[in-house]
Amino acid sequence: MHRNIMVKVGIIAFFIVLFIYLLYPTIKFNYLMSETAKEDMKLEDPVAYEKLLDNSIKLGLDLQGGMHVAMEVDVPELAKALARNKDQRFEEAYEEAASIVEQEDRDFLTVLTQELEKRGADLARYYGTKSLRERDEILSYLRNQASEAVNRSLEILRNRVDQFGVSEPTIQKQGNRRIIIELAGITDPQRVRRILGQTALLEFRLLKDQQITQNVASRINEYMKGVLAEVDTLEKPEEEKDTTIVTPEELFGEMEEAAADTAEKDTLELEREKLFRENLFFTYPGDPQRLLVPRENELRLKRVLEDPDIQNIIQTEAGEAEFLWGQLDPSGEYYGIFLVEKEPELTGETIVDAYPQPGSGYDP
Repeated sequence: MHRNIMVKVGIIAFFIVLFIYLLYPTIKFNYLMSETAKEDMKLEDPVAYEKLLDNSIKLGLDLQGGMHVAMEVDVPELAKALARNKDQRFEEAYEEAASIVEQEDRDFLTVLTQELEKRGADLARYYGTKSLRERDEILSYLRNQASEAVNRSLEILRNRVDQFGVSEPTIQKQGNRRIIIELAGITDPQRVRRILGQTALLEFRLLKDQQITQNVASRINEYMKGVLAEVDTLEKPEEEKDTTIVTPEELFGEMEEAAADTAEKDTLELEREKLFRENLFFTYPGDPQRLLVPRENELRLKRVLEDPDIQNIIQTEAGEAEFLWGQLDPSGEYYGIFLVEKEPELTGETIVDAYPQPGSGYDP
């Protein structure tokens, strides 16, 4: 009997220890670490941060709060943007249809069609092509465009949500026109609105010459090595002393001396010591205009590029230029960054229309 009780107690104790072991990463990440500590860990040791994040339980909106965002495709604006040869009749029909839909729960495209027909116009005048002539075909085309706009927006929003660093965000399509986004743990609603609500703009920027890119990369590397050397000179080795005799003053004064030494080290220097590490990036062998950044160095390099001294180096060597980040390579290990002109040479506002046309091997 006594042995059976001991076995049961042992099993219970084992599961309690196992439970605490498995739950500890969640407690540490969500309750024991401040936001500053999380940012420092993410900056200094991205691998350990990702491991801790993966081992912790993902808390939803009901447990840790966050934001619930509903976004909807503006069909009237889409219809107006797709229309060609817009005239007074179209503008009047558009305004009337928008007013009716605002007051009544009706399909905008159907109302717009009716308003155009009242004014002696039809959809083919504004939306027709060689392959689209009939009313029903054009309506089907416009509805497909609205549905495709939602699908394109889903992909764009997923890329934008990645900037928040939220683990397992919920992004899903609801109906034909609405997208629901749930971001657990987000505490800055203004930033969410700014990033999710910004309008995408097509821009064409010129790459800086490869020699300029190499000069900028070389100067930044030299500067980082100089910062590291400066930090090293601040750390003086301690003098050896006899440790066989320990006085009370030495015993209780040891912590005070350590605290004083830490206080003497400037906080800015500590931050720079964390950020400025060698080999944050390197040149891509096959393309001198592309720099490769290991995935774990992404956040650190972004912070480095915000440093005023680094900005001065870029301006001195390349003029009005900045680094643009590309996507991860197929291996998922490196980002590509490119030095480009700050001002775009061409924007989407300049392009009136564009058509795909296959080219040759010499003129793609």
